[in-house]
Amino acid sequence: MEKRKKEKIIKNIIVFFLIILAYLPLLVFGQDVRLDNPAKHSTVVDFLISVRNFLWILVAPLSSIMMIWAGILFLTSEGNPDRIRKAKTLVTYIIVGIFVALIATGIVQIIKSL
Repeated sequence: MEKRKKEKIIKNIIVFFLIILAYLPLLVFGQDVRLDNPAKHSTVVDFLISVRNFLWILVAPLSSIMMIWAGILFLTSEGNPDRIRKAKTLVTYIIVGIFVALIATGIVQIIKSL
């Protein structure tokens, strides 16, 4: 039983090294490969500016839609305190989200000015 385990371990080690040996030429021939920058950004600041612009494309319409939804919730609450509280909480979250987005924009501008 012990001998079979040792043979199996040795066999697995040999297979492992043969697989490594088979892929070794790929590593050697891969040295001349040049990869283009897929993000098309040369600096981290350019990348952050692109992320900020993309997020503003999402934040502006989404916050407007959510504000309209909160208004609809408020108008259709019919005096129900739970629904009024839900609408007020939604408005609070929307304002906080816009504020966070504005702070993020300011942080990117500060980093850009450095």
